[in-house]
Amino acid sequence: METLREGAGAGPTVAGASYAGETTRETDADGPVTARHRGELLRVNVPAEAAGLHVVQTLRSTDLPVVVGGTEAEVLWSKLRFLAPLALLTSVHAAGLGEALDADPALTSGVLDEVAAVAAAEGVETTGAELEQILRGLPATMRSSLQADLAAGRAGELDAIGGAISRRGVRHGVATPHVDAVVRRLAGSV
Repeated sequence: METLREGAGAGPTVAGASYAGETTRETDADGPVTARHRGELLRVNVPAEAAGLHVVQTLRSTDLPVVVGGTEAEVLWSKLRFLAPLALLTSVHAAGLGEALDADPALTSGVLDEVAAVAAAEGVETTGAELEQILRGLPATMRSSLQADLAAGRAGELDAIGGAISRRGVRHGVATPHVDAVVRRLAGSV
């Protein structure tokens, strides 16, 4: 968010919307990137301070589920706390979520606990066990867009997801050795 605010200059910046859904990114050789929604999960979350924005009001007038509430940090970290382990574990094991969660229990536990500790330091109280319960409630075959990007030879959101966890961990004095190891391993595969 700091980077977005710096880029916006003097104008007001209300951000923190998150999109929950399973998507893939497709790129033509010379064309734009197209995001395609797949699966049944689809929801937009925005912080309470964004409720009056025209774009939020427009989205709420559609059939799209739009949840308004919480602070910017709560909205962003409520998503990142489950997205990070989902993306990192499915990518490092090149498997669907269920298989990825079971492939290396020590790694899974370490990643979940570290992400939970960083999320808690950011103000979104959670535990590794709670994150595992959230992830096990998702389809076992679910894969991440990071996994698809890495398989296609692109770094994708590796730094924006795993790197963000690591950087915030450093900021708060929370060690993230499991997350860091997964990020290094995945970065080496691109």
